[in-house]
Amino acid sequence: MIDALGQDFDLLKDEFKTRSVGGRTYWLAYLKPKRAGYFYLQHKYREHGGYYSHIEQEIRVGVGPQGCYRGLPFAATYSRICLGDTIIFPVNINDFTHHQFKLIKAEHSSAGRDWQTFDDPHPELRGEGFDQTPITNPLAEFLRYLGCYSVKAALAYPGYTVQWYAVFEATKPGRFNLEVTAAAPANTSTSAASSTQPIIVIAPGAPVTMLVAREELRSFSKRKHGQEWLESSSGNSYVTDLRVLQPGDRISLGYYSFTRNLEFAKRPGAGLELADPADIKPVISLHPFSLEVDHEFNEWLIDQLPG
Repeated sequence: MIDALGQDFDLLKDEFKTRSVGGRTYWLAYLKPKRAGYFYLQHKYREHGGYYSHIEQEIRVGVGPQGCYRGLPFAATYSRICLGDTIIFPVNINDFTHHQFKLIKAEHSSAGRDWQTFDDPHPELRGEGFDQTPITNPLAEFLRYLGCYSVKAALAYPGYTVQWYAVFEATKPGRFNLEVTAAAPANTSTSAASSTQPIIVIAPGAPVTMLVAREELRSFSKRKHGQEWLESSSGNSYVTDLRVLQPGDRISLGYYSFTRNLEFAKRPGAGLELADPADIKPVISLHPFSLEVDHEFNEWLIDQLPG
């Protein structure tokens, strides 16, 4: 790995970890980028006694300047870090042999995307239906409550689902667990849901250690004359429920939802509960910070949390 990645990444340390769930063993490489850019980290291996001639693992990561805007996680994974950060690159070693590593890079251009620019992950904040009515917020020192909104989505079968979200903006470093529930729902026939979220707000520019987001897996087979061809491809995400934010980052958490079938939707007056989303207000609760070790890949981050 050092020969393949050493010009662009420092290998700070490595260790073997066997997952408590599933029992798979991984070699974890802690890589610190030396320069900004878009990088494709490739790992090629064979499965002992397996059907495929070889398998390629590819992980993509964007590295911005020190103090850049990392952005919010997509599907509980991060794909963008800053200089000074460290990524954990997992290599599954169960019955695998002939490991080879390769780095493909596309350098970041000054004419390209501005890494310091804040994306707008919540355009709904500018639209109608965003309720900014003040509510009690015990986390106001660290997270500013911006408001709530609802989203209505059609189902595959006749009917629809409505989901309510509360939106927050990080303001000050700290660590805590945030719980959002619904207060006095307007309709007793609905089903409430809450969200408890572990959050660490770090100072701007503070370095973090992050688990790489998503890997693409490509499986190759050999034809009769030895020529290899791509037989299948898939993906896998290294998911955690930890959210690492900087002041100015915004997150939205779902706190209430219900589903209506077609029979209910045809009833007189159906849908009136959507006329005023403020009828279903969020209730914010503060809890001590905790990270559930057995949830997804949290166990790899327990000893790597930012201060």
